[in-house]
Amino acid sequence: MKLFRRKIKDEVVNTAKPSVPQVDVHFTSIISEDMISNGVLLLRSNLRIDGTHEGSILKSAEANQKLTVFISPTGCVKGEIHVDNIIVDGSVEGVSRADGDLHIRGKCTGEAYYGNDVDITGELSAKLVKTSLEKVILNHALDSTLNTSENVHALSKRSV
Repeated sequence: MKLFRRKIKDEVVNTAKPSVPQVDVHFTSIISEDMISNGVLLLRSNLRIDGTHEGSILKSAEANQKLTVFISPTGCVKGEIHVDNIIVDGSVEGVSRADGDLHIRGKCTGEAYYGNDVDITGELSAKLVKTSLEKVILNHALDSTLNTSENVHALSKRSV
């Protein structure tokens, strides 16, 4: 990236804009720009997506911290995301469910749910819903119950 500077009254002014907004989160898992992944990802740590993921991205019942999924400007998710915080600088097609904060600075289509705050400076072509704290707690309780095979088997018998 080339920086252009101009001098105005003995003051140097930087006219270059940062190409990627800064995110103050440590990411231990990364889907790089040249990767395409699919299926269900159960997260125990924060995830940065520079490539493409098709499928679900869910917070594992074993996660002992609030989790953030960051979709960079080159990143794309087609499917469902359900974690604490979601930051979209790229694109999401499907269901985005943030129990905490949802930031859309890129493109989001489908359904978008948030628990605390929403910040939309990008393009939103989705149903936007604020979820209540009671629903968030209930969803986490159900997610924890569904992570055991015994309960999944019992629930699948009930639905038949």
